[in-house]
Amino acid sequence: MYLKKLPKIFFTLLGISISIYSFASIRVTKTVTTDDHEITKLLNINKECINLNTYEKEIICIKSIQEAQLKLIENTNCRGKFINLGSIEVINKNTACCFDRSRITEQALQIYGLKVRHVHLNWTEKRGYFNLLIPGSPSHAVTEVLTSRGWLGVDSNEPFILVDKDNVPFTYEQAIHNGVIDIHTENSFYKKPLTYVIGLYSRNGTFFEPYLPYIAEMNFNDFFGNFFNIKIINPIIKV
Repeated sequence: MYLKKLPKIFFTLLGISISIYSFASIRVTKTVTTDDHEITKLLNINKECINLNTYEKEIICIKSIQEAQLKLIENTNCRGKFINLGSIEVINKNTACCFDRSRITEQALQIYGLKVRHVHLNWTEKRGYFNLLIPGSPSHAVTEVLTSRGWLGVDSNEPFILVDKDNVPFTYEQAIHNGVIDIHTENSFYKKPLTYVIGLYSRNGTFFEPYLPYIAEMNFNDFFGNFFNIKIINPIIKV
């Protein structure tokens, strides 16, 4: 009788273990770590980011963090897969592309008391949202930070933030659609329709430990809290 129950107990425990592992693998936390503090110290922007009691001071801090991470890590090659985004290994390797750089930016902004969210942009081509499932399709990781005047887009690879000539902040969704982004960059990536997804960090499951390859990694609060904000952005067409 006891032996007959063993398979049921085994498969129940196995199922629970797989569920816990899967949850831990795809769930991305925004909790600040020791590595985050060490990297932020290297950015050397404490002077620019204290007493953020005005919009102008927020902008100075945001720009300082962006420019500091671009200067600190010289090489722009991606670190590949099976990495922990924004870990101190980025400094040791002295190389990073958009996904590492956006993570460093977001964690530094949080250290100075600003609310952030991670944004995934992906070319749609002719497949619409299904292009998110195509391995290797062009994508970009960026940051949006909540200022006292609203959400502001912060690029990870280029030294621009999404403000217009009057210093009004815009999200990536707004700036691509209304053409504000064209003030700051001529990057052809923004010239095609893009999927805009808040809270999605990876489509391949290899950016955060423990890894679960081929399964998306996301911050649940940001992703599901903004699920109905997922959209395809059509860039402004100039005539």
